Amino acid sequence: MSPLARHIALTLALLCASAGVHAADDWKLFARSKSGNVYFSSGSVRTDEDYVRFRIRLDYNEPRKTANEKYEYSSAINAQAVRCDEEKYVITSIALFDEAGDPVAGSSRNRAEWEEKLKAGKPGGVQERLI
Repeated sequence: MSPLARHIALTLALLCASAGVHAADDWKLFARSKSGNVYFSSGSVRTDEDYVRFRIRLDYNEPRKTANEKYEYSSAINAQAVRCDEEKYVITSIALFDEAGDPVAGSSRNRAEWEEKLKAGKPGGVQERLI
């Protein structure tokens, strides 16, 4: 994918994800932890060949920084693909938002990249429960 096409795809993903943050009626509380809440978007569920795809939103109690410390964010929306028969998942894209709900950063993988990254969820963890 060319840099321009990747930029356009990322911009569209951030815009779509940003609209999803404010559509509170679609997000259902799925899990709580000491670091924040996890919400599931039932409206985002769809099948894609051997995968089930959906989005989750993580709202953190305290702002976080990205690994490179370039961005600070308070929530994240992950698009995921799951192979239920193999009990594996992968994050296909992520959008990060500040406390006001404005997008600050994001990234996405093409299908070839994310199919190589499938992994099992931690036993008893949120991912395992989602699968």
